[in-house]
Amino acid sequence: AARVLGAKLQEFAHVQGLLTERERVIGVMTSEGPLYSEHVVVAAGTWSGQLLAGSGIDLPVYPVKGECFSVLTEKRELQKTLFTPGCYIVPKAGGRLLVGATVVPNSYDRKVSLAGLAELMERAQQLMPAIGHAEWEKAWSGLRPQTPDGMPYIGKVSMYEGLFAACGHYRNGILLSPITGKIIAQLVSGEDASNLQPNLDAFCPDLSGTSKRLESRRLQGEELHSIEAAH
Repeated sequence: AARVLGAKLQEFAHVQGLLTERERVIGVMTSEGPLYSEHVVVAAGTWSGQLLAGSGIDLPVYPVKGECFSVLTEKRELQKTLFTPGCYIVPKAGGRLLVGATVVPNSYDRKVSLAGLAELMERAQQLMPAIGHAEWEKAWSGLRPQTPDGMPYIGKVSMYEGLFAACGHYRNGILLSPITGKIIAQLVSGEDASNLQPNLDAFCPDLSGTSKRLESRRLQGEELHSIEAAH
């Protein structure tokens, strides 16, 4: 979709850091050389904080590893997703069921562990006993970008003119991507974003060093779960 609208995608060009001049961002340095731009949007998932740290910006984002697996059934066993706090089962075409997901904070290790899969299998069979007769297909893992208060960073980064952040969506990135793109596009283009103010307030986009958000305590337990449910 981006290419259709005229965007150029430069794959396998590792971004090494921001290019700045005085108090303005002027592009990024990549493994393929510099790319210059009037605006830069940092949307690097769990690596966003590391990328910004090189320019003296503290944006705490940490990885939460999640392991999943899929199985095949001879007939469609589910019509809708089953969800509990410790496990979910998603029906797909062809009798495929996706089962997820473990929660391993502060881990960049993408290996799929036997312990993680065993925990998921036990929970999945408690949720749906018939899944125990399904055929094994595959397992994989991913890294969710989490923030200390469970809310994503979306908005301007005050230290450098032209710099924006869109990261830290945790497990809700695919759900929040449309509104995130709309807000960032309006901010970058300088359009009036007043009609999106309720969304901006919900996202808590103040990324300044004195933000109350960055001074807030780390949410845990039921409070963090409530934030996820609200999203």
